[in-house]
This record gives sequence, structure tokens and C-alpha cells, in this order.
Amino acid sequence: MSEHQFDPKHADFLLSEERRTTLPPNEVLSHLEIQKNDKVADLGCGNGFFTIPIAKMTDEMVTAVDAQQGMLDLLQAYVEAEDIENVRYLLSSLGHIHQPDESVNKVMAAFVLHEVDDLGVALNEIKRIMKPGGKALLLEWKAKKTESGPPVDIRITEDELLDRVQQSGFQGKIVSINDEHYGVLAELDEE
Repeated sequence: MSEHQFDPKHADFLLSEERRTTLPPNEVLSHLEIQKNDKVADLGCGNGFFTIPIAKMTDEMVTAVDAQQGMLDLLQAYVEAEDIENVRYLLSSLGHIHQPDESVNKVMAAFVLHEVDDLGVALNEIKRIMKPGGKALLLEWKAKKTESGPPVDIRITEDELLDRVQQSGFQGKIVSINDEHYGVLAELDEE
């Protein structure tokens, strides 16, 4: 496990009511404008904080990607408990996502980009799996001291992430989430 990777023994917090209050999933996901026919990948899905609401928004298969089998196992248990049948589990790093080119039109990547070894490679992989006209919502921790979250020295600033997104060929804009988190909405041009 990478020194920056989330420890699965703390996974219960990810689905806590406290987290749902500060980071309301449906409100956050509204930035992606998910439709019933959208194919969505949730990168760094963890135990399903965003995966499960996404699966309820689309009739298509949702690809839940995580680098830790333990997190995928937890997600699968929650998905089965909710009687959801449109989630596919994929053990993969963001450095090489085991997903075909242009296979999804929406991507969610919540609080995982600060963990990758090479941000440029991860952004290029996100671009590779997205169809033209696709959208990605990239959530991260603001680069300031907070009660929870990763060490400040590994956080990505809003301006840095926006700049890197644009360097990777996306149109990008910062979206407000809350006092501790921000998002960058990254969009690909239609071909």
C-alpha cells in the first residue's frame, strides 16, 4: 500500500452521516449532470460513497475502480445490500486504468489524485477512457490544515489541479464544494 493510500480500516467513516452532511453525494454529483444513458467510471471508488448514488442515476453499467481489493469487497457488500445490479468492479491503479479507450462519458474521481505517483499520467488515463464531450469531476482537499484528510504537503491546490487539467487537453473550471474540499470540472471537446 502506498504511504498516501487510504487505509481501508477507516472505511466506515467514508459512509458516515457526518460525511454525508458535509459532502452531500447527490448535490456534489449534480455537477456531472448524470443522465440515465451515461456510462460512468468512479475512480478511487472506495466503499461506494459516490458509486451507489451514481448507479441509481444511470441505467448503464457503472465501473467502480480502486487500487485496493479490500475497498472493492466492501463496495460489493454495500451494492448487494442495496440490490443494485449495474456496478462492475475493477481492481486498477490510475496510472493504467484497465478500461477501453473512450468507454465512458462521465468520470468521478474523489480524493484520489493526491495519492497517484504521477498526476499527468493519471489525467491522461482519465482522458483516454472518456468519450469526446465527456465530463469528469475531480474532487480534492483544499491545501490547508483541516481536522481530517491527507497531510497538507501532499494536497493539490485548486490552481495547480486546474492548470494540470488544462495542460492535459481538458476545458476546466473550479467548482465550490465546501470549506475543506473543492472540485475541478474537466470537460472534453466534442470531436
